[in-house]
Amino acid sequence: MEIQLTTKEKDYLERLEEIVKNRTENSNLSLGIMVEQNAENLPDHTAFLFEDSSWTWQSLNQESNKVSNFFLTLGIESGDIVTIMMENSAEFLFITTGINKIQGISSLININQRKQALIHAFEISEGKWFIIDGSSLKAFNEVFDDLNIAKENVFVSNNLENLEHPFTDLRKILDEVSQDNPDTTFKSNLRDDSTYIFTSGTTGLPKAAVQNNARLLNPFGMLALKLTPKDVLYSPLPLYHSLSMIVGWAAVVQGGSAFGFRKRFSASEFWNDVKKFGATCCLYIGEVPRYL
Repeated sequence: MEIQLTTKEKDYLERLEEIVKNRTENSNLSLGIMVEQNAENLPDHTAFLFEDSSWTWQSLNQESNKVSNFFLTLGIESGDIVTIMMENSAEFLFITTGINKIQGISSLININQRKQALIHAFEISEGKWFIIDGSSLKAFNEVFDDLNIAKENVFVSNNLENLEHPFTDLRKILDEVSQDNPDTTFKSNLRDDSTYIFTSGTTGLPKAAVQNNARLLNPFGMLALKLTPKDVLYSPLPLYHSLSMIVGWAAVVQGGSAFGFRKRFSASEFWNDVKKFGATCCLYIGEVPRYL
């Protein structure tokens, strides 16, 4: 029996077939590679909008390169893990992209975890270096003595309130680092592990779901939303969550589109953000629409 497909279904399958064919022929692909390619092909096109600022693909790539080049000086090797505890910010994208371009793994900690759950998340991450933002410093300091972590391996980013801490200020270091593309970017492979995304921990301690480059670049979001460089995808969700990172940000990278986001979900600001960013599509999860 012949299956009758709608025009939209045929279009979806044709685009999916093209992606599968391209990835079968060339497995050297990663988010970092695609960001670098977007910087070359769409240098002045907006890559993302955060609060009242925006960054082009070129500026995103340059900021990410600083992260790559700095960690290369630390001796990072393929498969080394950098544990990241940060709320949504421009720096979050710079850091995770930069780590990806040198075949490192970003372990994304849920910033709402506390005490034993947070200790567990750090321990199973097995990070070699740690990046904490200003808003997470208090929670991190509460468990630091319970972790086997050397202070010199902890870096603080985006410390907007200038909180005192005994760790290294990452921004001051990055200001002095080269923004040139690292030689490592195109050494990435779809099979390489790229990201750890944690479960919420509602049924026990949080567990790390390992995402390789192929999973991170899951084409579902781009195909479902038909993202192009003319689109702006708005996400009110945390980037340490798979929906925002994979279906959202990674889809935008693949489509050469733009990504609009904020620190945290705000029901009162949702539609204002949509208008401000010029969003053509939005992400949501669970009961978010009920609050709108």
